[in-house]
Formats: sequence, C-alpha cells, structure tokens
Amino acid sequence: DALKVRHVLEGSVRKAGDRIRISAQLIDASRDAQLWSETFDRVLSTDNLFDIQDEIAAAIVAAIDQNLGVDFGALSQVRKRTGNVDAYALFLQARTLYYARVELSRVADLLAQAVELDPGFSDALAMRAAVFAFAAEYGWALAETPAQARAKARELAGAALAIEPDQGLALGVISLSQMLDAASGEATVELASILDGYNRALTIEPRNVDLINWRGYSLIRAGYFDQSEADFRRCRELEPTYAPCRANLAGALLLLKRADEA
Repeated sequence: DALKVRHVLEGSVRKAGDRIRISAQLIDASRDAQLWSETFDRVLSTDNLFDIQDEIAAAIVAAIDQNLGVDFGALSQVRKRTGNVDAYALFLQARTLYYARVELSRVADLLAQAVELDPGFSDALAMRAAVFAFAAEYGWALAETPAQARAKARELAGAALAIEPDQGLALGVISLSQMLDAASGEATVELASILDGYNRALTIEPRNVDLINWRGYSLIRAGYFDQSEADFRRCRELEPTYAPCRANLAGALLLLKRADEA
C-alpha cells in the first residue's frame, strides 16, 4: 500500500561453496497471492556467472508475460564484465553505494580491489574514475585537492578506454572532469567539446543515467536551463530512484522560476 504497487517481484540468493541457490517469486500484493515462483540451483563459476543471469532474467520475463500479459520482447544478453566472480561481487557492492552517492571512499576502495583481482575490468576502472571525478562535489576528499582527484579520474578513464575504446562511462568521466575543472577555474574548456564527449558516450550507452545526468548538469552550469530540465526528466524516467537526477531536476526548476514543481 505504501508503495502504491500491485505486483511485487522479490527474491533471495544463498551461496554455499561453489553452489548458488537463487529464488524468485512474483506476488499479487492486493490479494497477498503468489503468482509464480522458481528456485535455481547452479554451480557458480567464472564461466557461467552471466549465463545464470540471462537464464533467470528470461524466466522472470516469461512469468511476467504469462501472468500479467506484459511482453518485454527479446532480451539482450548480459554483457560479460569480468571473468572473476570475486571482482564482480566487489563491483556490485560498490555499485549500490555509488548510485546512492554515499560512502564514496569505500566505493573507491572496493573498485580498486576489483581491479586488482582483474586488471582488465574496464567497468570497475570507469566507475572508479567517476568517483574520483565527482567525489569532492559530495564532500569526499579522495586526493589532496579536487583538481588532483579529477586528474586521477582522467587517468583511470584513460586506462578503461585503453582496454575498451567504447567504454561509455569512461568517455563521460572525461567530459565531467573537464566541466568541473572549468567551473572551478582550473582550466578553460569549450562547452561544445564537453557536450560532444557526452553525446559520443550516449551513442554507446543511451540509457546510462550517469551520462544523461552529467550532460544536464553541464548544461545547467552553462545556463541552458530548459535543455538541462529535459535531460533530468529523461534520467528520472529511466531510473526514478536515482538521487542525483531528482536533486538536479529540482535545481533546474528553481532556476526556471517554477518553485512549486521543484
């Protein structure tokens, strides 16, 4: 009732040795009735980690279609981020805190551990780069000065791009760090160049809420309030619980003299 939703998908994960048990169920909250449930017992290894994700996602989508009549169409396969299960577990821990923008020092440490286990883990490198780029904006000092942290961000982003030239988040980090350098008077960078970086990244990852939010943030800093609002609304549409977009949308609306909406 509090969430004003009728159907809830919930699940649990238990691990023992090299085996993993994942349970999922679809519930009709209005009737407190279970519509579907399934348990997946699998051997967990670096070879089948992402295959398991694909299998479970397909089963859940099929159950939703059968019970609720919602057709999601063909699913894309989960992109294999790393061959190291422990590195991936560290990445997932970091990602939860990262999206909430809390404990950023711990996020950086978790991602450093992930990269130590798998030096080719470009997603972990790119996310760590992002943390260094914006940490000072949230009150976290990951280097002696914010400028040094942003320089470290570009170094990490470059390392990610050396592994994966089309790493969208890493491309976005470069633009974000340049924008923040310009805003602080550390450098002079053309807005067009910054936006080109975001736009290139978004052709690779069009649904990446970080990239959309950062582009909106750069636009708002440059005085383009209407365009920034469009980005923040798109970001919220894709991920309503993503806190940075909510805050930035409120800021854009205030600047547009729409305080009630803000």
